[in-house]
This record gives sequence, structure tokens and C-alpha cells, in this order.
Amino acid sequence: MKSRVAVAVVVFSALVLSAVPRAQAGTIRHDVSNSTYTALAGGYPSVGYMTWPGRAASGVLIAPDWVLTAAHVLDDPVAAASYTFDFTPGAPGGDYTGLNKFVHPGWTGTLGEGFDLALLQLSTSVLGISPALLSDRTDELGRLATIVGFGLGGTGLTGATGSPGTKRAGFNVVDLLGSNIGFSAAEIVVDFDNPDDASTNFSGSPIPHATELLPAPGDSGGGWFIDFGDGVDLLAGIESWGLDADGSLISNYGDAAGATRVSSQLQWIFDTSGVPPFSPTAVPLPSAAFMGLGLLGAFGAFRRFRRRR
Repeated sequence: MKSRVAVAVVVFSALVLSAVPRAQAGTIRHDVSNSTYTALAGGYPSVGYMTWPGRAASGVLIAPDWVLTAAHVLDDPVAAASYTFDFTPGAPGGDYTGLNKFVHPGWTGTLGEGFDLALLQLSTSVLGISPALLSDRTDELGRLATIVGFGLGGTGLTGATGSPGTKRAGFNVVDLLGSNIGFSAAEIVVDFDNPDDASTNFSGSPIPHATELLPAPGDSGGGWFIDFGDGVDLLAGIESWGLDADGSLISNYGDAAGATRVSSQLQWIFDTSGVPPFSPTAVPLPSAAFMGLGLLGAFGAFRRFRRRR
């Protein structure tokens, strides 16, 4: 991992919608076709597109009438005026209206603390879509995650471009816990490796997955899914922020992204929505404080937090 690097963190959500043609979600390898990523996204119907006046983000259906997303999505001041959201499961076309929103009580508006989660209760149940299964696992490090969302498109060479609204999924290895770079241990981190330039590697192996993807603005609230070896994709993370490691905050090669670990907040999710984690056997729900807070020092020469609008 690079030991000296200028770091900036940005919220990957609350995009201002424009007349720019719609692009696929997430920045991808420049040498892999778009269709590879869009086809993979079809296997994750629980991930939906969330919109409210002038804004867009992503969310994950965890029960017929409950959506798990990022706290900074539902805490958006524009959205707070109406408390109304549209959730489109799978692809734009079937809208569901938000009834109640619940932002994690630990969320302070500061990234890196491990509480960037929120729940949206829908006014009607979603039919024909299987909800995602919540992970209670804490051994995500080193495992392959499938990252799914509706954010901006682009490649590792161009960085994020276009506008949100089309679904894409890709793979990335969980290289770090947030605590490894001065954030909370309740977060997991991936980087974007360049197949032609190993020097841009942020952490872990410099060799990218054949279908590597890095979340982009608009992907906040999207899902990180992990198969822990039993053939079942579990929702292990909710996309939260992007990290600039190379001086260009655009989700290009060399940048990284972080998600809030679902396993770190299972008690709050259950207490609020009644949705338990998936497990072959019944196990006690962990305490909401089980991952701790702990911003364990600074990483790199600079860090600044800001929202992307």
C-alpha cells in the first residue's frame, strides 16, 4: 500500500440530474466492454434506483417494503422537505414511494465513522423482486465483492462521466478495513487497479479482476455482495464514499471506495425494520457498537471531507 499520498474523500450520491445522456453505473476497465458489466447487473434485482427532486442515488431492497441505503442519501436537505422518494427495483420503470425514513442515530454527517446507513420504508410492497440477504459475517477482508449501483459511468482512464440511471455491476477485492487507513473498522475498502500500470495500485494486489469496477458518484446506497463460500450472495456493504489517492477525484485508476459493513449495524437494522441477517442457523444479533467507532489517526498528507452535488 502507498505510504505517502494526498487523500480526499467524497460522498458518492445526491447527484444533480441534468440533460446529459444516461450513462452506466460505476467506472470500469477501459479494456472490457460495457455489456459485460450491464449483463452482470441483471443478476442483482434487489438493487434499485432512488430519485427525489433533482437528485439520484442507489438503494437495496432488504424486505418487500424496506430499502437499505446510505445515511447521506436520506439525510439530503433537499429530500428532507418532502420525505418522498422513488425506488425503482432493477431498472427505471416501476416506481415506489417512500413512506418513512430512518437515518442511523450514530450518523453525524461526517464520513469515516461507520454509521453511513439509513432505511426507507416504502408505502407499498415491491412484488416480484427477491430482497437481498443481510450478511452477519465479519471476514470480508480479501474476499471478492460484487458492487452494484446506478451511478455515473466512464472508465479507469476517463474517470466518472455522464449522468446516473443505468445499472451496472462489477467485481473488486476487499483490500482493507477502514481502520487500516484511519477510518472506522465498520467500513470495508476496495481500490481500482490499472491493468497497464501497477504503480497506481493503492493496496493489495496490483492485478485487477477481469471485470473490475469502482463505484462512482450516484452509486451511494448501492450494494456490495459477497459469497462467503456457500453459493449465496449476501449483502455485506452499502456504498458510502470514494477516496482520491492520486490527486484526481474522479473514480479513475488509483482511486478507492468504501462501504459501511452491514454486519456492523445488524442490531439497528433489525430494531428498525424487523429484518434479520441471513444465517443457516439462528445466532444472536451483535451489538450496534460491536465494530466500534475509532478513527485511528490520519492517513496520508491531507484529508478533506465534502459532499458531491
